[in-house]
Amino acid sequence: MKNKIFSSKYTRAPFKKLDLNDMDKYFNFQIIPYKIVNTMESTEKKNALNKQLEKVSWGLFFIGLGLIYAVKSLSAIDIKGGVFILIGGLLLGLNGIRKLKKIAISKFTLFIGIILVLVGVSDFIGFKLPTFETIIILIGIFIVVGAISKK
Repeated sequence: MKNKIFSSKYTRAPFKKLDLNDMDKYFNFQIIPYKIVNTMESTEKKNALNKQLEKVSWGLFFIGLGLIYAVKSLSAIDIKGGVFILIGGLLLGLNGIRKLKKIAISKFTLFIGIILVLVGVSDFIGFKLPTFETIIILIGIFIVVGAISKK
């Protein structure tokens, strides 16, 4: 009676030892060495670096602003375009360094930086840049580039 419960269809086949060198015959995979990265630690380092970059940018901003106003007070030259270029350049430079250090860039500061540089350059060359229209065009460019760059 016991043999009927455990019929031959439920018995196990003999175990065949697999050779690791023959694994590709049985499975379609590759063994690739990898490095375990503590993402929390790297995120904390990136956040600390980002804060440090922001502090340096603020310091450079005030140094540059002071220099521009010192030149303005010592000479009768109106260089308000220099203020716009300084601030815009700092914002663009900050985002450039963020990109190099693989920290997420701020689209807002990138956008404002581009506008400020354009306004500053147009002031230096004596061209009145239509600010509202420039903002509208840049918003459109950001939307198009964002849509194209997404995978």
